[in-house]
Amino acid sequence: MSVNDELTVPLPRKSTWATAKVVQDATWDLSAAKDDPFVVEFNDYFTKYSFAEALDEHNVHGLFGQTQESNGTRAGTLYNRKDQTRGETWGAWLVRNSKDTYYGGPRRTDLTVDGIVYNYQVSQHSGGNVPNITAGFDRTFGPAYFYFNHGAWNSTVYDLRHDAEQYSSPTWNLPFYEAIAPSVPGYVAPSKRITFKARILLPQSAEKAVVTLSANGRDFQDNADRPNDYQYWAPVAKATGEVSIPMVVPGKYRMTIQARGVFGEFIQDDVNIDDETTVSWEEESAGRELWRIGIPDRSAGEFRHGFARDRLHSLHPQEYRIFWRAYDYIKDFPNGVHFKIGESTEAEDWNYAHWDQFNSINTSDWKISWHQNGEQAGSEATLTVQLAAAKLGNANATITQEALPCTMVIRLGVRAQEAHVTAITRLSISILSVCLLPQAIIIATALIILKWIRTAILCPVPKALGRRRKRILVTGGDLPSILAMSRALEAAGHDVYVIDYERAPFSSPLRISNAITKFVALPAAKLSPSATAIRASFSRLRSIVNISLDTSQKQPLVNLLAAILQLIEHQKMDLWIPIKDNGLKTILQTKEIVTKHSTCQVYGPDVEAIRLAQDQAHFSRYVDHLEHDIRCPVAAVVRTRAEIHRILSKDSTGQNYVLERRILPLKLQQLPSEPRMIEPDLDSRIHQTPTDLVDQRYTLPLSSQNETYSSVAALKISREQPWLMQQVIEGTPVTVSALVIKNIVSTFTASISQKDIVMPSIQPYKIDGSVTDEWRNRTSWQQSDHARNLDPKSVTVQMLLDFTQRFSHQLPPSTDAQLNLRFILSESASSGAIVQRIWAIGCDFEISSLLIERSHVFGQLGLVGAAYGCAANGGPTLLSASATPFNDRDLFAIYSLPAAVYYNVFLPVVKVLLRQAPFTTVLTGLASFLYQMAFGREELLSSKDPLPWLWKWFVQLPVENAADLCEVIIGILAACLDQREAIWR
Repeated sequence: MSVNDELTVPLPRKSTWATAKVVQDATWDLSAAKDDPFVVEFNDYFTKYSFAEALDEHNVHGLFGQTQESNGTRAGTLYNRKDQTRGETWGAWLVRNSKDTYYGGPRRTDLTVDGIVYNYQVSQHSGGNVPNITAGFDRTFGPAYFYFNHGAWNSTVYDLRHDAEQYSSPTWNLPFYEAIAPSVPGYVAPSKRITFKARILLPQSAEKAVVTLSANGRDFQDNADRPNDYQYWAPVAKATGEVSIPMVVPGKYRMTIQARGVFGEFIQDDVNIDDETTVSWEEESAGRELWRIGIPDRSAGEFRHGFARDRLHSLHPQEYRIFWRAYDYIKDFPNGVHFKIGESTEAEDWNYAHWDQFNSINTSDWKISWHQNGEQAGSEATLTVQLAAAKLGNANATITQEALPCTMVIRLGVRAQEAHVTAITRLSISILSVCLLPQAIIIATALIILKWIRTAILCPVPKALGRRRKRILVTGGDLPSILAMSRALEAAGHDVYVIDYERAPFSSPLRISNAITKFVALPAAKLSPSATAIRASFSRLRSIVNISLDTSQKQPLVNLLAAILQLIEHQKMDLWIPIKDNGLKTILQTKEIVTKHSTCQVYGPDVEAIRLAQDQAHFSRYVDHLEHDIRCPVAAVVRTRAEIHRILSKDSTGQNYVLERRILPLKLQQLPSEPRMIEPDLDSRIHQTPTDLVDQRYTLPLSSQNETYSSVAALKISREQPWLMQQVIEGTPVTVSALVIKNIVSTFTASISQKDIVMPSIQPYKIDGSVTDEWRNRTSWQQSDHARNLDPKSVTVQMLLDFTQRFSHQLPPSTDAQLNLRFILSESASSGAIVQRIWAIGCDFEISSLLIERSHVFGQLGLVGAAYGCAANGGPTLLSASATPFNDRDLFAIYSLPAAVYYNVFLPVVKVLLRQAPFTTVLTGLASFLYQMAFGREELLSSKDPLPWLWKWFVQLPVENAADLCEVIIGILAACLDQREAIWR
């Protein structure tokens, strides 16, 4: 077996397999056959993973053999004779003429040869990403071909290998590929390709730099998400910085530069390969480097059992290629890893793999110690960790800081200084707010006058002839969501009325919005925290100095239900949109009353539809009855151990299940069992039980069959004490938001997260009083954060749209609501292929901001407003299918301008003045602020409706901060009087 120019390994003899022992998936212990060439020359363990190799490390791999002295037959049209030979050599090779249609970039590692010569175009080996291979997928891979050659008796494996390798150049045999291009779907002819040239100014420490061209806007490890794009790479000349890549398909690419010895990477999108590119790459740095362990080259080769050569076998393979059980981590590090800077060495004192457990034994935390100068103890240090690999796959692109306990910021003795920063900041803002109080009053007066003038002069004129302006009532939600909804409806030509609570008279910015025709304020049931504190302080002062002050709250609490009914009746409302369900029972009751006594329509589901969002068992049955390819994960109530084993035995793919025992309340325990409607046995009593009543949780199957049987045997299970067994689904969250009008999908959008999740969580259960109910918890699910748009023309979106249409059609008649569906896109291996599947996880009917956010991205605010106003009829309106071309990008980042100024500009300046941070902190913060300004969207500010933003930050905020300062002053005064009174006594 020949993997690359260095690694050539003999195959084990057939007789050796008779004594081989299976020790892991596709891994055998051959040590019993001590005279086998494989055992003598390479290792005791045989596994195909030992011969995996990265794409950029080889162009050819295959098998080599030699016949014994006999009559040999030369194959081919030119050699039909038989001749006596001393033995001949033969080779069978996979030659990759091009790698631009593969996925994962240059470091993509996959199987090469193990007795079979592989050509893996797509796989999940080594955590690789795969495309969505469903109906409609179309991709032409290659060119790659199998090359068979023949040599004399004394030809070596390297002779035949090099003979095959001469045909691996992408420029070989171009006339042939040009001729067949019209007959090969998806193949770009050589005449239509060009050569990419660039000059790179590398950091001084850069070695073996590589330039990679890949899908625009995507990490090249995840370019399978853009399955029709291409990838290319080439080394950078160290002396000149020049790089040249031939035979590149024209287009715009992401250019990524990586190098050995340099932390981080250089990334530039929208690179036009028609032009020669010149870039300067500066190494990332958080300050002056204190110490470094290892070499940043995206490998762990410099550490123990990495690239070091095995000295016990004649081929001296690199140790990382050997099965992990060949090394005993516990013996290598009996006291755990403790690396001492300046004393320890990477090759001996730092392991190549970070074991959480080894042979079921928990390992200790890894320690790093060093001597630090005393004058640096008050500064901030940053620990940077670069991963070579991770259990969850393409780590550099998907793992977040929250998922990496080893990524941290070390702070040394700065708590007191941070307190000083906080105190100075609060005092500065409070003083500034007091100074701005007169201006705030003037600004408030001017804005109110401006709003009155605008209302009086600008008569409401319908924006579309033949369509009456509808009167729409909006309630619930926070300030940004109400404003976003009101602006969308106003852009569609509707009159918007809003009912909301007000902390103090005339304090709400909603009063001043141009998008709101009328604002009805309700006094808040509670005072603000500042007002409450001030009132309490005044009460203390009154008791101390014997003054009479009546600061009791005399504002009547107006009933929201009565206000809604009164406004609908007096203003003849056409539609009511409750953005947020503050009280589900109140909303349902109000909806029933409104629809009975008026013609006003109400967005929102009825009781039966709401049950889908609250009862997972009901949701699963509903989805199954749709008879769609999208299904819910298996969730079964098991009452015997045999049922558990039966479910496990049905799945031979290693599917995990979470087994939970939930304590049923007494009332539920006394209920008779519901009849089994469908398989699996879903029991709504179990699903409706609050998750904080889960007292035991296990993940099955365990590492061995014996452990699984032992664990199940120890369960206390019976018909009276059932367990819930749920299928574990790992994949990428997908969110669908659709506006349903009379059971028809009017507006539809879909987005996919950039990070994977596991449903339900397979972490060991901890009795902490609560467990997240993932299937219903939308706050932890991606909405607009870390999400990107899905192409509306893709197969995935079309499948989701078809499912959403069926789902909406089966809802109760005349349903008008926003439907939010949550899915997981998972991948699994089946019959040697990678299969992607969409799982339905849950739904809700809350009016989320996802549709409106999409409308801002694609300039369709009026379209969405029209859909909410029931003005859009007919087929679905895909938000991404506008006049502008589809752009696979993240949503605009939503930010608050004053908050961005505070955190990115003001706070860094204060830290620099207090000598807590270097001046580069100010520059970094300023760059972040400018980036938000350039590529983000302010949550309140709108060019057509700027008054609410001005009111929020120049009227409401100064008043509230001035109240906070008054609270502090009155508190201090009260404390002084308390102390003086105590002295008098």
